[in-house]
Amino acid sequence: MSTRQSLRQSLQIGSHVLNGFLHTARVDLYRSRKIPYPAMLKSGTVRFKTDNPWPQPSPISANMPYAVLHVAGDELKEFLATIVARFERQVKFSWLSAVPYLKGRPHLDCPDDATFTRYLTQSVYTYFMTDTLDDADRELLAKNGISPESVHKSDLTPVSTVDTFPGLYCTGSVCYFRETGDGNFDIVGITMVDKQFQLGDLLTPSDGNSWLRAKMRVLQGATYLSLFVTHPRCHFPMDAVIAVTKTILPDDHPIPKLLAPHMYLQLPLDYSVLHIKNGPGYNDPLLYYTAFSGKGASQYRLFEYSFAGLPGHPAFPPYTFGYLLDTRKTDYLAYLRGYHDVILGFVRDVVADVDIDDLVLEWFRQCAHYTRGFGTSDETFDKEQLADRLAMIIWNCSVVHSADHREFYAIPMEHKPTRLRIPPPFTKSDCTFDEKDLTQVDDRLRHYMWHEMYVRPWLLKKLVDVDYAFTEPTMQQANRDFISALKAYDTSLTSNEYAPLAELATSIQW
Repeated sequence: MSTRQSLRQSLQIGSHVLNGFLHTARVDLYRSRKIPYPAMLKSGTVRFKTDNPWPQPSPISANMPYAVLHVAGDELKEFLATIVARFERQVKFSWLSAVPYLKGRPHLDCPDDATFTRYLTQSVYTYFMTDTLDDADRELLAKNGISPESVHKSDLTPVSTVDTFPGLYCTGSVCYFRETGDGNFDIVGITMVDKQFQLGDLLTPSDGNSWLRAKMRVLQGATYLSLFVTHPRCHFPMDAVIAVTKTILPDDHPIPKLLAPHMYLQLPLDYSVLHIKNGPGYNDPLLYYTAFSGKGASQYRLFEYSFAGLPGHPAFPPYTFGYLLDTRKTDYLAYLRGYHDVILGFVRDVVADVDIDDLVLEWFRQCAHYTRGFGTSDETFDKEQLADRLAMIIWNCSVVHSADHREFYAIPMEHKPTRLRIPPPFTKSDCTFDEKDLTQVDDRLRHYMWHEMYVRPWLLKKLVDVDYAFTEPTMQQANRDFISALKAYDTSLTSNEYAPLAELATSIQW
């Protein structure tokens, strides 16, 4: 990069940051002094209310999980002092580190086919894989002389429903892979998916620049769906369980004592993601650290698919409590399930002396009412079912959430596009491909800030240090034995490619 280009890039970054600061200041003036600002009047955001938490219908959509709009004052204070304080520091200062980074990496990067295949079939992106092909898939493969035998697909169709800002593109796609044995796959081809969910031409590695464009579309789709469909299943459906636990059961009851480390800061964090205008969900384009291509309403639609599912697409079934244990077997999910078994053994020991009394039954009935798949209000509830539900909560909020974040973060930023400025290749036509054309300086600045603020793991409390504050000597020993069992499982993963125990948090805290 020449000196002149470097100076121009630095000035552009400074301009975008300044505009973001001015926008933030204008919003603050509206909130503190009621100075008119029309954009705020239409935001539809919800304000924090400090009261006992309780689930209520989502103000965003009936197709989303029950929301918790009341956050206790002490928890809100802790959230503001830790997570929000960190966000504020990053908004003010992290753009300074973006300048040298983007000078060295000013553009996105298109990975080679082997790396691309590994991402889609072995990483956190395996959530989108299914071995179920529909008629349109089979017809497209047959049209290109390809047998459907052993073919799996990575379904990124929902991204087609995003309504983009001018000059940006966001398009769904389907990737086809042939299983070669031992959990390995070869890439077969990629097709784009339009807003009516119609498939385009099948593009293959021999299709030159169209193939490169297609791979970037797939990577954008996988990025979007990780953030708006699969990962939110860790976050929002658990809010109702946490709210019921905090409200119904006294703090010294064994269940909230067991869950306390795993409920840490989740309610205010999830509230901020969904209901605050300067959060990642709303994606206010006037803020220089919002990274996505689409407007808030259409992006919230992806949140709906996370919970309600997308009919006709087996990779996106409706959410149900414990769904991960029923999903397809992959190396990544096998790694996660190993931790589930350790947690379940520990929880069984803890609840062995817990009475299934009227209070516990009422907790179960309320959780079942507000959480799909937790159970039915008229079923018999025993200690094994209690252990199963509690282990699932702990596993989801600690291991699954942390591992998903870490694995997503491990994919290079340049391979996780959020904004693209070249149209998708629906046909095998000739086209150009230059990584310089994919984004502008503004896009990459937003991309960098989003990656640092929301994707990078920011552990506050580690699972390996978990302390349940048990007072009984036998339970204190169970706590120590649990940590030993976690360490033993971590040590047993001699060829582990995924998150080590030291990088797993106790709760959803970033």
